[in-house]
Amino acid sequence: MHLLMVLGALFSLNELQAQCVYPTHNVVVSSPGSYTSWQPSGGGTTGGTRSRTIQIGSSPNIYMRITWVARSSSNVTISSWDYTSGGYGASWQPYISFPRSNSSTDTSWAEFLVEFASQNGSGANSFDNNPYTFPCLASSIIDIDGSGNSSGSNAYRETVWVTSPSKPYGISGSSVSSGIIGNWIVNVSGFPVFNNIDSSIHAAQVQMNFTNVHSYNIRAGIIGTRSSSTTRQNSFWFLPFGTLTTPLPVVYINQSLTGGTNNITYRWTTSSEENNDYFEVEKSTDGVFWNKIGKVHGSGNSYENVSYEFIDNNPIHGYNLYRLKQFDFNGEFQYSPIQKYFWDGNEAGITIYPNPSENVFYISGIINPDIKVYSLATTQVVAEAKQSQQIDLSDLPNGIYYIEISNGIGSNIIVREKIIKQ
Repeated sequence: MHLLMVLGALFSLNELQAQCVYPTHNVVVSSPGSYTSWQPSGGGTTGGTRSRTIQIGSSPNIYMRITWVARSSSNVTISSWDYTSGGYGASWQPYISFPRSNSSTDTSWAEFLVEFASQNGSGANSFDNNPYTFPCLASSIIDIDGSGNSSGSNAYRETVWVTSPSKPYGISGSSVSSGIIGNWIVNVSGFPVFNNIDSSIHAAQVQMNFTNVHSYNIRAGIIGTRSSSTTRQNSFWFLPFGTLTTPLPVVYINQSLTGGTNNITYRWTTSSEENNDYFEVEKSTDGVFWNKIGKVHGSGNSYENVSYEFIDNNPIHGYNLYRLKQFDFNGEFQYSPIQKYFWDGNEAGITIYPNPSENVFYISGIINPDIKVYSLATTQVVAEAKQSQQIDLSDLPNGIYYIEISNGIGSNIIVREKIIKQ
């Protein structure tokens, strides 16, 4: 499955329902084991669905059932449903193996259903008849990090998807970014590796807040290139972060993108700002690699609506993704929701053909462009041609590449697309 990285608009991070008092159900599993030790609970479409029930509260007695319900491919396996030899042992830690991958956008995952029930005579078997609804519930994901490499054959990051209606609670300095795909909140780590994980390492954490919830789904996964199969763990902790009691410094109430003939205008509005120094505007074409393209000064402290605007004069044919990196005066930063815009502009007639091709790719719809071809795995330039209508890749191995086409006049990039040499 491909994570298209069109993350859409992120739920406002300040919407935390301040009236909520989050219960502290800290899950410690006393009898860990492989997924085969779970109780059978379904068909064979996921290689044998399994579930386990544990008691997590008293007065009233509350039970939680975790069910492995799906996986992205048959190559995803679960070696232990609760790994206790490492990580943060007080949490629930599925230990999952993911297959190799040659794509920076390939995502593999195992999906779990988390349900809650009250004891009513049938005890832990009452999930269908007597579900327990939490008015407020916090689920903290403690260990989300990467391989340590931002490029190459092992440049991957952990990703955790959680179904709506949940809201991510941002953490100052975290390397985890959050967005939306369909009805999923998608949390993606940065590339750093964090060892000896515990609840104080905020850079590898995100908290999901729920209201009126009795069940939700989690996808624990990994995105990026992997030279061989990789086994990873996540730590799911049913406690809120005690340090997260202060609203985030900037509250976004609106973000929008408007396309023109030769540009895209990015507008955003804040309803409050605290110690807001400036915004860096970042752009991407695939949601993986981001570049700073501008800077806009903030308003410091403000408690009324403030509107901002940035014009990108170098849009690329196809999807253009934008986000804000907001900096406080003390140097701490937060990422905004990601916005996307499909721009066809006045260069929409550009065609790359044939695609796939055995060797030579031809360009039409633009006169004598400059052409660069990038490796998908390393992001390095592997072929280029100047003022040409074609490029020959016969010296390159078969695979997927990015082709970048610029107008040769100031080298403004017009098109960046995937091509396949076969």
